[in-house]
Amino acid sequence: MKRISYLLMSVMCASILFTSCSTDDDSSYTVPDTYTFTDDDGNSTVSYSGQTARKDMLGEITTYMKTGNSGAVLDAQEMKNMYANDVNGTDYFSYSSKDLKSKTGNGRPDATNIQAYFETLMDGLAAASSGTDGEIIDGYLQSSTTGQEWVQLIEKGLMGACFHHNISTYYLGADKMNVDNTTPEEGEYYTEMEHHWDEAYGYFTDDDYDGERFWSKYAGGSREALLGTQTALYEAFRTGRAAISADDMDTRDEQISVIREYMELAVGGTAIYYLNKGYANLSAGDPVGVKNHHLAEAEAFIHGLKFGGEPSFSGVEIDDMMSAMSNYNNLSGEDILSIRNQIATGLGISDSDRDNL
Repeated sequence: MKRISYLLMSVMCASILFTSCSTDDDSSYTVPDTYTFTDDDGNSTVSYSGQTARKDMLGEITTYMKTGNSGAVLDAQEMKNMYANDVNGTDYFSYSSKDLKSKTGNGRPDATNIQAYFETLMDGLAAASSGTDGEIIDGYLQSSTTGQEWVQLIEKGLMGACFHHNISTYYLGADKMNVDNTTPEEGEYYTEMEHHWDEAYGYFTDDDYDGERFWSKYAGGSREALLGTQTALYEAFRTGRAAISADDMDTRDEQISVIREYMELAVGGTAIYYLNKGYANLSAGDPVGVKNHHLAEAEAFIHGLKFGGEPSFSGVEIDDMMSAMSNYNNLSGEDILSIRNQIATGLGISDSDRDNL
């Protein structure tokens, strides 16, 4: 499988003393055990505070949205203000001028449509909280007609369209990687290329956070146990960053492919995980709200497959899978397994791993 070949390459290239895999660079350098990089004077060259702020914002939006599960009436404009971090030209969040909206699908020709998709979901959630096609089912505010759960579609969806996109496509893409790597940016200790790599890393994890969240969390669990996602991603980020600082672009590019491969496995593997849970709920006759909660998470992660740097699925294929999930209440067990199997086949996940994710 392709992911195994990438992991073996990563393991062979990464050691306490890293010998460049480049054919035109005989230098050796150290790949650290943690994401810690300094210049010759001991100054940290790592910075991704903007990414941490955006993850904090998504956490706050999610906290607000979930009050609807307890009967609170939600305001669509409030959610949109939080999403754009803007209230009549003033930052909504006092701790940062960053925002999620402008980083959703940024750089894609359909970015405006992607952002509008999430704002439409916010409209639906607000309406549902007022009783329009919405009711609290087994503790979750869901559509009375389709069973879809807006909170999950928004939160997990933005993990894909904002975080996964910026990791795999935007910051590790040619426009952000083919930049200066010689001179530190003005007033900083890092080069432009080092900083762009750090920003991709910052959308994946944050070392100063007490516990895992978002992708550092969802790359774990059964995805780590069966697919090796969490280990491969942390190692690839460290190795690629060390390679950049050593001006070893061949190894950097290898690690970009590793990150894209394993991020897609984390996204697709998590979709399979929730499809398995939804199928088990349906088979066991569990409460319908619990089943639909898991299916909403699955749909959101399927949507996230659109945003990989080297995607295994076309946009049409992903839209078709989402269309097949347009009404959770009408999904049969066979329908759920069909979508699950399509994802597993496209990602090269074995039947055994697929069934046990």
